[in-house]
Amino acid sequence: MHGLALLYSLREMRQIVTGLYNHTIQCIGRWGMWTVLLLLQAACEYRPRTPVEHPNTRVLLPDSMPSLDEARIGPDRVPDLRYVYRSSGEDFQINFPSQPKVSSSMISSNQGQIELNTLSVDFSVTKAYWASYSDYPSAFIGMKPAYQVLTDARQYIVEHLGSGTVFEVLSDTLRQDYPALRFRARDGHFHAVYELILVENRLYQLGVLRDGKYPQAADYDRFFDSFQLLDLPL
Repeated sequence: MHGLALLYSLREMRQIVTGLYNHTIQCIGRWGMWTVLLLLQAACEYRPRTPVEHPNTRVLLPDSMPSLDEARIGPDRVPDLRYVYRSSGEDFQINFPSQPKVSSSMISSNQGQIELNTLSVDFSVTKAYWASYSDYPSAFIGMKPAYQVLTDARQYIVEHLGSGTVFEVLSDTLRQDYPALRFRARDGHFHAVYELILVENRLYQLGVLRDGKYPQAADYDRFFDSFQLLDLPL
């Protein structure tokens, strides 16, 4: 049905993942020497053996050093979603940490040319936010129940994320009275949480991607819940 459009979206997501991974490797090389210098400086400083307690702060003693794995999978900072994006057609709005990159492409499908619109923000080298939407022929969408359309879309996404990908359905719900499906999926590197929403003949895809572990529920809940359909016709 909407396979090609979904595949295009997945390719964009894989480019984001690859970019995040490569950038992380480069940063390790650049930061390596600074880490050594900082450690040498720290060894010459006097630090009290009794740490001062501060809320949400972990104080390291001179002989204490977190492992790379511990730092990599430590708690995320949940960003403020300060930028309110409103679609040019005033169909919907959604909040991002910063102004999203907007792209639009025409995708060939069995139903003809489908326009895929994508919004994305690389919040850091290990996390990204995105939203995309496509309109399909109403007659074609009406051939199946709404939740079957969402299930087919989820299955297509999982199958094209690569071998070894596992997924878990988190909820079947309604988003402003429209059917929505939330699930998460992971492979060897990326962990992503999705929400698919079917509004008449339009399929919305929302997602938060994290390298190394799944994003916190507080993080993707805030992002997904910022999505609002406006009281205007599509």
